[in-house]
Amino acid sequence: MKKHITHLKLTEAYNNVRFKGQYFLTGFVAKVNEKGESYIEITLSDATDSLTLYCRDQSCILSDLQPESLVDVEAHVNLHPELNHDLHLKLIHPSSLI
Repeated sequence: MKKHITHLKLTEAYNNVRFKGQYFLTGFVAKVNEKGESYIEITLSDATDSLTLYCRDQSCILSDLQPESLVDVEAHVNLHPELNHDLHLKLIHPSSLI
């Protein structure tokens, strides 16, 4: 059974239903799928791994993000049928612990 865990290493993200933590923002790209729907592809890194998360609603981005900066993130693991992506961003904002 998957667990709810906070502040975990990115290598452990797929073992949990939901996770949050402080990670390094390494990529931020706006894209459009084949149905014409826009989404944002966000790449995060820590000492253990890099993962790409997907944001379909820009309301999850709480303020301006700077490339190559620390961010606080909350995400969940769920298969999205149209995009075939399974890591979905719920919340991201610049880290207050810099």
